[in-house]
Amino acid sequence: MALAVGVGSPYSKRIANALRVGGYKEALSLPAPKPTEYADPHSFRADYMLSTYLSKFEGFGGDADRLQRESIQSFIETESSVRKVNTFLRLGSAFGGVEGVLSDARRKISRLLDRVNPDDCEFPFGEFIEGCGWGPGATATLNSSQSQLDKKILETQLSVTRRAAPYANAYFQYDSSWCGARFGYPVEQCMLLPSEFQIIEYDRFTTVPKNWKTRRSIAIQPTLNIFLQKGVGRMLRNRLRRDGINLDDQSRNQSLAQRCYAEGYCTIDLAKASDTVSLELVNLLFPPSWLKVMDDLRTRYTKIGDHMHKLEKFSAMGNGFTFELESMIFYALLWSVVRCEAGDMRSEIGVYGDDLIVSRQHYDRVVEVLSYCGFTVNAEKSFKDGPFFESCGKHFFHGVDVTPIYQKNRVSTLPEAIRCANRIFRWALHSGHLDSRVRTAWEISCSFANSFLVNRFARLCRVPQMPWYLEGDDALLYPSFSGKTNAHGQMSITTLSFSPTKVEASGYALLSYTLRCGVERDSPFNGLLSLRGYGKYRVRQRLVTRRLYGDLAWF
Repeated sequence: MALAVGVGSPYSKRIANALRVGGYKEALSLPAPKPTEYADPHSFRADYMLSTYLSKFEGFGGDADRLQRESIQSFIETESSVRKVNTFLRLGSAFGGVEGVLSDARRKISRLLDRVNPDDCEFPFGEFIEGCGWGPGATATLNSSQSQLDKKILETQLSVTRRAAPYANAYFQYDSSWCGARFGYPVEQCMLLPSEFQIIEYDRFTTVPKNWKTRRSIAIQPTLNIFLQKGVGRMLRNRLRRDGINLDDQSRNQSLAQRCYAEGYCTIDLAKASDTVSLELVNLLFPPSWLKVMDDLRTRYTKIGDHMHKLEKFSAMGNGFTFELESMIFYALLWSVVRCEAGDMRSEIGVYGDDLIVSRQHYDRVVEVLSYCGFTVNAEKSFKDGPFFESCGKHFFHGVDVTPIYQKNRVSTLPEAIRCANRIFRWALHSGHLDSRVRTAWEISCSFANSFLVNRFARLCRVPQMPWYLEGDDALLYPSFSGKTNAHGQMSITTLSFSPTKVEASGYALLSYTLRCGVERDSPFNGLLSLRGYGKYRVRQRLVTRRLYGDLAWF
């Protein structure tokens, strides 16, 4: 399938030779094509997709135990380097040439957190309470199969760290409906007894796939810690939005990345950014009132097997405010370099997590400041000049979108077969025509999908070969139609829609959640909760406008 892309180019020939000699792993080990060796986006786009298509594939059957050991070793090595950064910052020996930048960054963060009294910044507990909430995943004491909303609300003993417990108790005095759900009858005001809490002082270490040869570490937080951390994260997010940094939308960074080549910007990506936000750096940059709350709500230890590791970082991915915290730190540092030190009030600053964009003239100084603060620039994903730039999942060559597609899972179901075909189709549908270099790969995917259609849905559909659409996807499996249209120019297509499995949940828990969120209508749950990852696909008909999906030809 992948060999259909870029056939005839020198890079595709190297890929083909590597496949013959050592298989897919050998081919994926080849270095990515160098943008500077290409004259136009069209040729680079094909070879670039060829090099990345299976880079995140999880079906090569790698040694899971070995990958887990490597992740743990990487975690320990990163913590060791952060320990050194903490020592340098604590002693002031790492301030050479960046004292002014750090001072300006601290003032910027204080102004972001409290525009009225930045010199006497107080933590707004009322706003904090309104922002607390749940994430979708597991907690340190509830695995993924027990992570439904009502299970978290009614956990026999709510897990929480000792420092965060007073905040949890204060919250329960505010939210009497949650207490009522736990007791099974309405209450007006209460304070939970210590027996309602399970005091644990650690987060749970786990890993998730990053690509075919590495895994990313995640720190799964105690149940109440993650609930409270979300409140801090929401406040940081809101304050960044006031300054034009919207962490709910990646489009600004993507647009800036497209303009990098023409307007002289550069993109910077950091390696293990969230794992290298040191304790001392946060101590230096944040006002005492905010620092105390964040320090109380974070976990100080990570449990790896039976070993407890004391953290040198302030927080990791899995903490409910890590993403917002690192974004605010990076924005403040870039703002201090660009606006204060360089006096540049015109160029734009883009920050989304560790995806950073600044004017090219500030690149070297920004990298220097970030290095002093303990961060490592990812040289493979940072671009100061040249024709190629990337940010927030979008890739551009001379300002032209060359974003590749990825096949992460083995195709073994009808929905995945449709998604696989549609990913290729979307990549092919570029500049108003279909790129014939992926036609063979697309046809193989369609044929594979058709075999599922005939075997599973032949009795439900008279013409199983007609266009199929996977609801939630944004492309059709087939680019041409032979169906008739109605008077409104619409035609009927067969679709697959996913219906999640729903299970009966605690009415008390769902009611307490609805009351807390202030939903001014009937409860959206109706006494049921969806099970993540469980459900089935249903066949139904959908009307689409033919003129939007007219016949397309391959070029």
